[in-house]
Amino acid sequence: MKLSNVQIFWILTTHALGVTLMLTIRQTISISRQDAWISVLIGGAFSLLIVYVAVKLSQMFPKMTFVEYTQLLLGKKLGKLVLLLYFAQWYTVNGVILREFSELMKLTMPQTPTFVIIIGMLLIVVFATYHGIEIIGRCSEFIGPIIIISILVTFILNINNMDISKLSPVFEETGTAAILKGAIPTAGFVGQNFVVFMLIAFLSKPKDGLKAALWGTAIPSIVVALATLIVIATFSPFLPSHMWYPYFRLIRVISVLDFIQNVDVIFIVVWLTSVFMRLALIFFAATYGAAQFFNVKNWRRLIWINAPVVFLISLLPQSVVMSDILYPVYITQRIALPIVMFGIPLFLLILAKVKKRKGDQKISH
Repeated sequence: MKLSNVQIFWILTTHALGVTLMLTIRQTISISRQDAWISVLIGGAFSLLIVYVAVKLSQMFPKMTFVEYTQLLLGKKLGKLVLLLYFAQWYTVNGVILREFSELMKLTMPQTPTFVIIIGMLLIVVFATYHGIEIIGRCSEFIGPIIIISILVTFILNINNMDISKLSPVFEETGTAAILKGAIPTAGFVGQNFVVFMLIAFLSKPKDGLKAALWGTAIPSIVVALATLIVIATFSPFLPSHMWYPYFRLIRVISVLDFIQNVDVIFIVVWLTSVFMRLALIFFAATYGAAQFFNVKNWRRLIWINAPVVFLISLLPQSVVMSDILYPVYITQRIALPIVMFGIPLFLLILAKVKKRKGDQKISH
C-alpha cells in the first residue's frame, strides 16, 4: 500500500474540515464571542505544531508506523501500555462521530432509527477500509475538492446576509484568556490530524511528507476561521452559542433574489463526505494498528472485530449532549489533546533524538 504527498494533503484536509466546521463553531463563539475566528486560527496554529511533531517523529522511523516505533522506543511492555491510550481514543472517537452523524441526519430523516443510519455509514467505512489506505487516499482526492468548493459556494451565497459591524470590537471585550480558551475546541478536532503518524510509512518518500501534512492541517483551520467569521457577521456573536449547528443554520438562511434557496443539499454533501473520510481514516488506523499490536499478519481480519465494537460504542451516548458536548470537552480537550495528541508524541520525539545522538543503531539516520 502506497500514498502520495497529494493524497496525504487531501486525507488530512477532509479528515479535519467538515466535522470541525460543524461541531466546534458553537462552542468557540460561546467562549470568545466576536473574536471566535481569532481563536480558531490560534487553535489551528497549535494543531500545526501537533502535526509537525507527529511527522518529524515518524520521519525518524520511515518504514514503521507509530505502533511499531513506540514499542521500539519504550520497550514492548511500556510501549503497549501507552498504545492502549491511542486505541481507546480511536475506537471511542469513531463511535462518537457515528452517533453525532446519526443525530444530525435524523434532522432530515426523523423517522429513521438511529441504528439503521449508523450501520449504513459503518458498512461504507468497512468497505473502504477493507480495500486499504490507497482507496481511502484516492477517495480523498475526489471528495476533498468537492468539500472545499461546496463550502466556498455557501460563503459566497451568504454575502448578502452579512453585517461586518457585528464583528466589532475586536479583542477589546473578550480578552486574551477567553480567546486562548476558545482555541481549545478547534485544536481538539483539527489536532486529531496527529493520526498522520500512521500514514508516513506508506509514503514512497517519507522525508517529503511534512509539507503536505502541514498544508492539510492549515487549510481546514483557515476555512473554519472564515466560516466562524461569516456566522458571527450573519447572526451576531450571541445567537450562534444557542444553536447546535450554526453552519447548518447559516446554509438554511441563504436566499439570493428568492431564486437560490434551500441549499441544504450542499450541507449534506459536505457533512456526509467529510464524516466518511474521518471515520475511514481512524478506522483504518485502529484496525491496521491493532493488527501490528497483536502481531496479526492479515490485518483485514480485525475489521470484522472492530466494526461491531465501534457500533456498540456508538450506541452508548444517551443523548446528543453526551456525544457533542461532554465527550469533546471532558475527554478530547482535557485528556486527549494535551496527552495523546501532543504530550506523548513530543516526549517520544525527544527520546528518539536523544537515542540517535547516543548512537542507537535502531534509530533511522
